Amino acid sequence: MPEPAIAVEGLTKVFAGSGIGRRSAETVAVSDVSFEVDAGAAFAIVGESGSGKTTVARCLAGLETLTNGTIEVCGERLAGTGSSRAERLRRARMIQLVFQDPYQSLDPRQPVGSALAEAISLHRPKGEATEKAVVSLLERVGLSAKIIDSYPRVLSGGQRQRVAIARALAAGPEAIVFDESVSALDVSIQAQVLNLIADLRESDGVTTIFISHDLAVVSQVSDTMIVMRRGEVVEAGATDEILASPSHPYTQRLIASVPHIGWDPEKLLAQ
Repeated sequence: MPEPAIAVEGLTKVFAGSGIGRRSAETVAVSDVSFEVDAGAAFAIVGESGSGKTTVARCLAGLETLTNGTIEVCGERLAGTGSSRAERLRRARMIQLVFQDPYQSLDPRQPVGSALAEAISLHRPKGEATEKAVVSLLERVGLSAKIIDSYPRVLSGGQRQRVAIARALAAGPEAIVFDESVSALDVSIQAQVLNLIADLRESDGVTTIFISHDLAVVSQVSDTMIVMRRGEVVEAGATDEILASPSHPYTQRLIASVPHIGWDPEKLLAQ
């Protein structure tokens, strides 16, 4: 059997109490989550707000330190957030994270070309951060070289998210985690960005992990998925099988909550 691109085993994340006034209790955000993603596959983590799915994404990207468990990429165990700069860069070259709001993840004072050139310089050999390399990245995400000198504020939401994806690609990662990355976009733009991600996966073989509450998006972009509730995995398997025949009551409620012809929200609330 080929080695999985990503292997997560027993991932647990506990946040300490604030310690202000009466000591607050610890919060178990994620508890004993395990999954594997094959190279080049599309995987989804689904759940409502507070289910722990974004915490998993942040742990994968190294933005949170694990309380327990391990994360391996291509058989190599990743170091924690307290590791050296060289180790953090190495991790960034393995897994990149694309956030929900590209306007907040892009520096509003930095033109598009400068942001991409900076990423290229950080992750590639010296001398490669040329305008040609920047233009190539823009073309890969369907953007014109004309926006090189543009600032994020003058771009549309879809354009900003494409720039964020281009910046992630600059690292040449094994995997990209998309944390609700199309939820803030109009439906038509959302479809364009999803098509772009599918094209990149096919052409570059990048492993993709989608963090989402939107089952319509999940059905389009993932081969396999897990469903999380209150920090735990309640269901896992092939996306089409889970959506067609969910076994866990929570998954059944999630699917039933998607508006459709004949949908009765009052009946759902009564369950």
